[in-house]
Amino acid sequence: MDFDGFGLISVSFPFLVSDVLRRHVVRGTWFASGLIDGDLLPTFSNRSLGVSNDTPNGQCLAVGRVCIVVRDITLTNGVLHVIDQLAIN
Repeated sequence: MDFDGFGLISVSFPFLVSDVLRRHVVRGTWFASGLIDGDLLPTFSNRSLGVSNDTPNGQCLAVGRVCIVVRDITLTNGVLHVIDQLAIN
């Protein structure tokens, strides 16, 4: 989905955006170097995202079965990782 489509959804269905964000934001501060295969990261939607180093291509650290493509962007209230797709499951 492109950003234009996401923008339309956010205006028409703001609760969907809130739900997607709660599924992607985890509690606590987790730097990539501290993530271990099998860790479970608690989200604000009361679910967990599993950490895996055993991805099909073996080339990425995965959280919720999606690859972290940019790691450890330090923010004033935590750390941000950029993923290559939405972790909807």
